[in-house]
Amino acid sequence: MTGAAVLTVEPGRWRLRHAAGTTLVSFDGDLHATAPQVTGGRWQANRRLAFAGTTILFEDLDPHRDCHDWKAAERPDASTLARWGEVLAGAWSSIEADLPHQAAAVRAGLRAVVPLVDDPTGTLRSSTARQAFASVGVALADASATAVMIAHEFQHSVLGALLDLCDLFAPSPAVRLTVGWRSDPRPVEGVLQGTYAHLTITEMWRQRASREAPGGPAHQRHEQFRTWTADAADALLGSGALTPAGNRFVRRLAAALTP
Repeated sequence: MTGAAVLTVEPGRWRLRHAAGTTLVSFDGDLHATAPQVTGGRWQANRRLAFAGTTILFEDLDPHRDCHDWKAAERPDASTLARWGEVLAGAWSSIEADLPHQAAAVRAGLRAVVPLVDDPTGTLRSSTARQAFASVGVALADASATAVMIAHEFQHSVLGALLDLCDLFAPSPAVRLTVGWRSDPRPVEGVLQGTYAHLTITEMWRQRASREAPGGPAHQRHEQFRTWTADAADALLGSGALTPAGNRFVRRLAAALTP
């Protein structure tokens, strides 16, 4: 069993007994910012929730999980955890229905969900940390919205991994591009990330619109994301900042847009 041992703050040494034997742990008194969170000696096990026909790590213990643009939530109580379980199970059903050609990639690549605190304004919050591949951060929402957030953030994670391996653009702080989903001009990498993620969300809304009467909300959302993505791809292709590989990559993104 994996998890976290919460210990007292006094410096010292402890011998932890576990299934594999014993481990000697020492503490020199330097807990930095984590010190106020240490409340007493007890064991907290990692928790897993149903997702993608198996289970996924619900990461509410790791002290390094608070690496997102929005604050990580504290460990939820039993009733909130049960709600999370319902939402993640429903979100997977939505991903299977709305992204039939990408669901297998999400199943294989996503390993952890980090709960984020709710936004008091009601705004949906989700995040991806480049250094935390295969995990996404999301605030609690309904299953349909959570599916969109997971799919969106997973694409950021995938593109982040690709950018670690291949240069798709030449860094140019002076280049800023206007996109439909933000009011402020964005750097090239931000636009590339948004375009790649929104291609998937466009497909989700296209699938949802196919099950709805013409002119309904899903049709409107599909058209909005399709327009945003197409315009952003055009802006990237005209920026002069893409490498040859990046140019081919973005042209394929633009070609993948379904009317």
